[in-house]
Amino acid sequence: MRYAIVALLPLLACRQANESAYPAEADRLPTGRYLDPAVQSTTLAGSFPLGVVTRNGGREVAMLLSGYRTNGVQILDRATGRSTVLRQRAAFAGLALAPDGRTLYASGGNQDVVY
Repeated sequence: MRYAIVALLPLLACRQANESAYPAEADRLPTGRYLDPAVQSTTLAGSFPLGVVTRNGGREVAMLLSGYRTNGVQILDRATGRSTVLRQRAAFAGLALAPDGRTLYASGGNQDVVY
């Protein structure tokens, strides 16, 4: 039961929006709802982020992009909003930060490599 509640938390963050508050139709989710984020959101350079790690107390975020446009790692500095994309030929479900916080490991998907 506890896992079901945790799985439903993202859905509970959505709400039916007031049309005057969100005039851009492009921002609407396929469900007809809008997200009301607690912090500023950032557009990903790709799609299907299957892994996320943070460092420096969450100031820096690395996301593994495993979708159809861009495969690789997008690193975001939350304080400045700047992001860097490290492209890979393939990526899927594997992202880890070394204990010292200086080395980031990313899966190479079907390429059978670790970057």
